[in-house]
Amino acid sequence: MSQQAIDQPSMRHPYRSTRTTRQRLGWLLGGAVGVLLLLLLIQGIRIALPLQNAYQDGRQFAQIMRGDLSPESYALAQQSLQASASAIEDAEERFALLTPLLHGLRWLPGVGSDLAALPVLADAGQQLSEVAVSGMAIAEPILLAPKGTSPLTQLPAAYAAAEPEMAAILQKIDAIQQQVQMLDPARLNLLREPVEELQAATSLLAPGLRLSASLPDILGVGETRTYLILAQNNHELRATGGFLTAVGRVSLQDGRVVSIDFMDSYDPSISRTDLPLPQAPQPMQEHMNIGVMLLRDANWSPDFPTTAQIVRTIYSQQTGRVVDGVITIDLQAVELFVKALEPLKMAGVDEPLTGATVLEQLTAFWAAPLESEATLASGDTGWWKQRKDFIPKLVDAVLGRIMRGQFDYLRMLSTMYAALDQRSIQLWFADPALQREVATVGWDGALRPPAEGDFLAIVNTNFGYNKVNAVIEERVAYQVSWPDGPAAPAVATVTMIYKHPFERPGYVCDQTPHYEGSYEEMIARCYFDYVRLYAPAGSELLGVQGLQSETVTSQRGEGGSQLFGGYFILSPGSESTIAFQYRLPAEITPANYHLTVRRQAGTPPLPFQADIDQRFVETTIESGLFTWP
Repeated sequence: MSQQAIDQPSMRHPYRSTRTTRQRLGWLLGGAVGVLLLLLLIQGIRIALPLQNAYQDGRQFAQIMRGDLSPESYALAQQSLQASASAIEDAEERFALLTPLLHGLRWLPGVGSDLAALPVLADAGQQLSEVAVSGMAIAEPILLAPKGTSPLTQLPAAYAAAEPEMAAILQKIDAIQQQVQMLDPARLNLLREPVEELQAATSLLAPGLRLSASLPDILGVGETRTYLILAQNNHELRATGGFLTAVGRVSLQDGRVVSIDFMDSYDPSISRTDLPLPQAPQPMQEHMNIGVMLLRDANWSPDFPTTAQIVRTIYSQQTGRVVDGVITIDLQAVELFVKALEPLKMAGVDEPLTGATVLEQLTAFWAAPLESEATLASGDTGWWKQRKDFIPKLVDAVLGRIMRGQFDYLRMLSTMYAALDQRSIQLWFADPALQREVATVGWDGALRPPAEGDFLAIVNTNFGYNKVNAVIEERVAYQVSWPDGPAAPAVATVTMIYKHPFERPGYVCDQTPHYEGSYEEMIARCYFDYVRLYAPAGSELLGVQGLQSETVTSQRGEGGSQLFGGYFILSPGSESTIAFQYRLPAEITPANYHLTVRRQAGTPPLPFQADIDQRFVETTIESGLFTWP
C-alpha cells in the first residue's frame, strides 16, 4: 500500500482527531468537576457536623432558659450557648476555605448568587453568636434576680456595669448590619427569604439595643417617670387601633411601679366639658353628633405621635398632670401577653385566664362584673359603672407576674416584639432623643409615607357605638397601571370588600348609643364606617364607588400624604365593595416602582392582592408594614 493510501483516511476524516481531543477534554473537565463536587461534598459534611452540634446546643440553651433559672441552670445555659457559638465558629472557619470557590461560581444560572452570598451569611451568623454570648453575660444579674424581685429593678445597675460591653456589642452589630445589607435579595433565589429576614432582624438590633440603653431613664432611675396607658378596644375600631375604653396612669421609680391607676374613659375627671377643648373632626360632628374632642375620642389621627400629643394635652388640661409618654395596648396585645403567661390567675376568678379564652372571659366579666350582682342582662343601672372593673384586676395579674419575674424570658421577648411589630402596642415619649430611637425601629405608630415610591394606608373608624369589628371581614385588591405609557402618570384602583358574617333578617340599623342583652348583641349590629385612604402626596382622585357621595373628600393628609375619605353603612349579613380610583404622581414609574402598605393597628391580618402593571402579588399582611418588591 502506498503512503498516499495510508494517509488517505485521515484526509477523508480530519474531524476524527478533533473529536477525540474534545472527548478527552470533556473527560478531563468532567473528572475535574467530579473531583470538585467530591471535595465540596466532603467539606460540606465537615461543615454540617459542627452546625448540627450548634443546633443541639442551641436547643438545650432555649430549653433551660424557658425554665426556672438558678445559678446552676444559668451556668448550664451559658455553657450550652458558648458551645453553640464555638461550633458555629468552627463551621465558619471550615466554610472560609470555600469562599474563593463560591465567589467564583457566581456565574452559575439559578444558584450562583446564592452560593456567593453564603460566606457573608456564615460570617454574620458567627458574629451574631458572639453577640449572644456577650449579651448573656450582661443579662446575668437580671435573669438571676432573687425570686419575687422584679427583673426591671435590676436593669439600671446591669446596664451601668456593662456600658463598655454594650458599646462593643453595638459596634459589632453595626458592622454586621452593614455587611448583610450589601446583599441584594432580588438577585437571590433559595436564600431570598432568609436574607430578607436577616436584614430585617439586624436593622432592628442596633436601634433596639440603643433603645434598651435608655431603659434606666424610661424606668425612672433618678427621676420618677409617669406614662398614660391607653386601653384600646379594637372590636370598636378607631384610627390608632380601637376605642379608648380605659385610661391608665402608671409611675415608675428605679424600675418599680410606685403607682398605677386605671379609670373608665367616661370618668367625669377626664370628660369635663367646662374647659376649652378642640373641635371634633368634621366627620365625627356630622355622623356622630360629637361637637368637641374629649379624651376618649382623641385618637382620630392614625399617626400615633400626633394622637399621643393630643391625648397628653387633653389629659393635662383635664387633670393638671403632665405625663412623660403615652402607650397603647389593644385586645390583640392582651391575648399575646396572657398566652405568654398562661395559666394566669386573676383575683376573684376561679378559672385561670389563657390566651385562647381570655377575650371570651373578659366579655363575660364586662356583662356580669366581678363582685357585683348587677349585670347587663338584668338592666340594673349599677352595671354601667362597674362594667370595666376587670381591667385593673387584669393589669394587676399581669404586672404581678412580671414584677416577680415569674415568666419565660424568651417567650416574653418574642411576645413583646410581636405586639410592637403589629402595632398592638405603640410608644410615644416626650423625650425627643428617646422618641427618635423608637421611631427608628418603627414602634412609634407613625403614618410615615416614604419619600419616594407608592404608599397605601386604609383606615377604618367605627362610628356606630358598637363592637362589630370583632367579626367584620375585610380584603383589599390594588391595581396600578400606566394606560398612557410609562412616561405618563399611573392610575391606581383600590378595591375594599367588607363582609358582615352575622345574619339578622329584617334588622334596622340604629346608630344611637345603647346597651342590650349581651356583648354579642353589640357585635351583631350595623357597621357605620368612615373609611380613609392615604396615598402619595400629589395623588388626584378620579372616582369613588360604594360610599355616600356627599361624604367623599380629598385633602392633604398627615405626613405629607394625600387623603381620600367617605362614609358607608354595612348591615349584618351583607357585603359592601368600596373602590377609590386616583392618579399617582408622575414621579412613580414602572422602572422605579416600590410599594409600601401600612396595615391599620388593631385589625386582623389583611388579605391583600396587587396587580402592578401585570406583575402580581398575593399575600396576607400580618405585620404593621408590607413592602413590595
